[in-house]
Amino acid sequence: MKIEEYDVVRTKDGRELTVLLIHGEDEAYEVTDEEDVFAIPREDIAEVIWKRSEHPIGHF
Repeated sequence: MKIEEYDVVRTKDGRELTVLLIHGEDEAYEVTDEEDVFAIPREDIAEVIWKRSEHPIGHF
């Protein structure tokens, strides 16, 4: 699965996080849970649950 900036992902432990930055070749992600910003490794992500690219901002 391709993960891009501003996608919303679900981790293996059930958290839903927004991707802010991608480090390396999809090796790790800077994410937020709306309270904190932190990094997680690729292997912690179970699935992408919302793709920003499918919901362009400003287009109605």
